[in-house]
Amino acid sequence: MDYTILVVEDESVQLESIAGFLSKQGYRVLKSSRPLRALEIAGEEAVDIVLSDFRMPEMSGV
Repeated sequence: MDYTILVVEDESVQLESIAGFLSKQGYRVLKSSRPLRALEIAGEEAVDIVLSDFRMPEMSGV
């Protein structure tokens, strides 16, 4: 598949689990454990979908 998913999750086990699952499904996966870095990634890369945690230390996932 040619879709890119950005996964934003501050818990590393969750982040790796979700990213691994999506990669196995054939998606290109970008990941970040920090929401501010995720914003940078979204500005640098063409992202089709963002899958984000709601509660994170730096800012809300909304």
